[in-house]
Amino acid sequence: MGYLKLNIFQTLLLALAMGMGLCEGGVNDLIFDGNKTLNLRHLQKVTDAEGLKIFWWNVAWGGFNLDGHVNHNLVNLVESSSRPDLLILGEFKDSAISSHAWTVLRRHYAYSDFVPYSPGDEVGVITFSLTPFTREVQRGLDWTPLDRNMVEREAYKKSWLDKNYNEVRHWDRAYVLYSSTVMGKKYYFSPVHLLEPWEAINQSEGKITLIYNMFFGGDNPLDYQIARYRSFLNYDLGAGGIQNGQPLIAIGDFNAPKEIFLMTPDSYNSLSRGLTEGFWGNQNTFPSRYAEGKSGRSLLPMSVKIDHVFFNKKFEKVGGTALEFTGSDHYPIYVVVKPATSSSWWPF
Repeated sequence: MGYLKLNIFQTLLLALAMGMGLCEGGVNDLIFDGNKTLNLRHLQKVTDAEGLKIFWWNVAWGGFNLDGHVNHNLVNLVESSSRPDLLILGEFKDSAISSHAWTVLRRHYAYSDFVPYSPGDEVGVITFSLTPFTREVQRGLDWTPLDRNMVEREAYKKSWLDKNYNEVRHWDRAYVLYSSTVMGKKYYFSPVHLLEPWEAINQSEGKITLIYNMFFGGDNPLDYQIARYRSFLNYDLGAGGIQNGQPLIAIGDFNAPKEIFLMTPDSYNSLSRGLTEGFWGNQNTFPSRYAEGKSGRSLLPMSVKIDHVFFNKKFEKVGGTALEFTGSDHYPIYVVVKPATSSSWWPF
């Protein structure tokens, strides 16, 4: 009939090889910017951890994927034992990955959902999941001050569009809140990619204003978008809000650096208030070394951590890392969390 019959000895050898990862091909074939051994060690730690495994990667609309590294790394990750439960890609569009990568993702993930940055936009955030999940809420994520009326908000938008149309026209974003279950418990997660205002501020208002806004926040579109994002979460998570409401994971490219010149910017403090960062240390995620000379740009003279995973008190941190994948101007992050041991946090 054309099938392969193995004797007992061959079966044992095959089982041993699979246990040693020799038949896996996947993780051993991943392509990294940095030390491969160190990156594989970090990946193995999150693979071995028990809990909900979450992977986020801003793939830069495939603009750095001409050599196919995004396809290669996604396929090899997903076809290995390191496959995450949730795989989320930011700045994504259909053409960002190859048809083969699409086929592999759809074969391994039965559930997916794409949310464009704005209605009709081909670019947005796509979520792949091993288990069912539900889109509970979707709204436009405005970047104007919360305390302004409609007329004032429109005037604020127009003032920025007049200053730098080419940058500002890309600032529209979407807020989405999903629900799913982990270990039999319901939780919520919100993937997002917030706007990046620094180039527009630098071009229209100069470096002094840029530096002030980077460190001290205040009157800039990113801070207003962060405030609106948090206001939506506080409202949608019910009594207790972000910190003490329903179990929450927030993940994405927030464009809020955790540290610049050993200082924590106000935008990061505002964003993370009442939440826990998904992994230790300051592993930077942008810009990647891979993107150098390929139009990957940053106004800072160093790399920074702007891709984050946050969660509230209903979760515990198990492990996490940034992985120096080639293929984008961002490095992906891979985090493992589990429900908090105190069941009193879970009202289900």
